[in-house]
Amino acid sequence: MIRYPTAQQAATSLALHFKFRFTWLAKPYLHVLVFVCLLTMAFSAMPPVGLAVELRDSDQVSLHPTEPTEITLIGQGLRSDSGQVADLWCSSPVTVEVLDPENKDRNRVRYRVTPKKPMGGVITLRAYTADSVSQALFFFISSPASQGIPSESDPPLKPPFGIDLKSKGNGDTTIRLECVKGETLFAEIVGSRIGSSVDGVLTLADENNRELTFADDHPLTGSDPLLKWTAEYSGIYHLTIKDVEYRGGLRMHLRVSEKATAGRTIPPAIRRGETRRLRASTESRLEPLGEQVVHIGMGEAPGLGYLPQSSILSPFIKSDLPVYTETESSQLPVPALLCGKIESDEEVDSVTFDARQGETITVKFLSTDGPFVGDLHLFHNDQKVRDHHFGRDPNNSLKYKVPETDTYRLEIREVLKRSGIGFEYCLSIRNDLAPTVLRIAPVKPAERRIRNDKPHRQVWFNDETLPVLIRADRRGFDGPITLHAELDGKPCQVDGRIEQKKNDVEIQIHLPEAIPNRELKSLRIFGSCEIAGHEMHIPLDLSEHIKRDFDEFTTIPANAGHTIAVVVTPYEGKEE
Repeated sequence: MIRYPTAQQAATSLALHFKFRFTWLAKPYLHVLVFVCLLTMAFSAMPPVGLAVELRDSDQVSLHPTEPTEITLIGQGLRSDSGQVADLWCSSPVTVEVLDPENKDRNRVRYRVTPKKPMGGVITLRAYTADSVSQALFFFISSPASQGIPSESDPPLKPPFGIDLKSKGNGDTTIRLECVKGETLFAEIVGSRIGSSVDGVLTLADENNRELTFADDHPLTGSDPLLKWTAEYSGIYHLTIKDVEYRGGLRMHLRVSEKATAGRTIPPAIRRGETRRLRASTESRLEPLGEQVVHIGMGEAPGLGYLPQSSILSPFIKSDLPVYTETESSQLPVPALLCGKIESDEEVDSVTFDARQGETITVKFLSTDGPFVGDLHLFHNDQKVRDHHFGRDPNNSLKYKVPETDTYRLEIREVLKRSGIGFEYCLSIRNDLAPTVLRIAPVKPAERRIRNDKPHRQVWFNDETLPVLIRADRRGFDGPITLHAELDGKPCQVDGRIEQKKNDVEIQIHLPEAIPNRELKSLRIFGSCEIAGHEMHIPLDLSEHIKRDFDEFTTIPANAGHTIAVVVTPYEGKEE
């Protein structure tokens, strides 16, 4: 038997040890020993350093559009040692209550989220404290409210219904549902649209478990699977959900209804600061669901957004570029965003634009989260000079250095010759608008000027400027670059710019106004330069940082944007 010394035995042995050792310890070393002891006591008396707040999971992935929803958020540092719970920010106005204030679990908190106005699409939640911001966690707005996975003894479910569930590492989940002969239903997984890397497959079987049909995610775009079927008899069917890569714990929402959640927006883009009339339709309903007059304020980040409607995800692009539709003009100014739709299998859309000798034209499809796979052909004097297949990687683009000043023609096709709902496209056409991309520059640990190692999540105190080290990824342009910043759409004073032929600069950003209480806001940084007498916009690319928040996810989900989530807090917050 192994015996361990008790605390009393250990203390006695330590005293005896020092009784003999002190006799030969020279006096000059006594003050060193005293100093070490005092230093150890000082460190032990210091409060433990709090962990940065993080959100990693939740017990459900959907929220009700108008009624309160109780959710448990799981992560890190959600509760301090003193029991103070992290604040919760939502991209839609809500009231937040903490339901378990007496709980001591630092990594799990239960909240009640109540909408102040009807919510729709996908919303974002972030947790934040005085000194850190969590990554974004996305939630699908669903009505009726989601329910748990029924057991085998429960009666079969009747559509419409929604279920929040997690993928199984080794196996699948089967739901029994009751259908009426002749009715057409849609079953969908909402996964990639809420930032989950689940590779979902839906399989429908009859009452004898014989497979009838199945749906996988799109092989090229990776969009969520959509299964459509018409019931051949009245009775029980079996719907099986699984991740084909057998990764467990991935968040997803299953919805079965007479209406598809995958909506399409026409036109699929709107410029920031402008107002447009947008209409939405779905696979289950060819006529428009309705029209909405939508205004995109300057405080909103560029990127993918959704029309605010419950249980329907109609995506559209929020752009910094002028937006044109195929019916508005056949001759485009450059830069511009062209919105169109392939209405028939053999349709070829065409647009012309003027280009100057020596400039580089960049043409790129912007993903609208649908099955459209674009094919581009560029012509000069009826001679094809370049083509490009959109393919799997949405970051690919057609690039062409213009040999002579003239008018050029661009043809747009659907590579698989498909058409209809879901085959709307959004095409960015740029010249030397962005010969440069701005990035957050890395800093050495010994010279760290950015407050933490996650530059897309920052902390900003009222009494100070925010230092940011910006690097220009130059691509042939070597002129000076003026830097700008907006906090929730309000312009900020920026000290510093990137000088000619220089690659980086540390800028100081000033708050547009003092913030009396701690708040989470969006900071947008961008640049501008002059090329051939034209004022050009230069974006800040945060994708390399934002993607770290989403394991194995290759596309930044809607609402993450290319903006910095920043906690603005009074000065006294630093002392807490």
